[in-house]
Amino acid sequence: MIKKIELNDKIFQSLLDLYAAVGWIAYTEEPEELRKALDNSSYLYGFYEEDELKGFIRGLTDHSSLNYVQDILVYPNQHNKGVGSKLLQFVK
Repeated sequence: MIKKIELNDKIFQSLLDLYAAVGWIAYTEEPEELRKALDNSSYLYGFYEEDELKGFIRGLTDHSSLNYVQDILVYPNQHNKGVGSKLLQFVK
């Protein structure tokens, strides 16, 4: 299930864990910068199974003609299961 992410400390930590799991350490080395980036994104959506985060997408949009996907991350053990495709289709 895809859900809008309402950022709080617990969810932020789960997103940090996801960034680390996929090797995007530039974000994890400066978590305060990532928090600022997430706070200023137009949208944050997570793909969940049984309330466990499996993937995440964030982007910027003008809600008219522009939709820029900045990050799309999926836990490595969830690759090739359609998680990333579902997230991309959701924001399309």
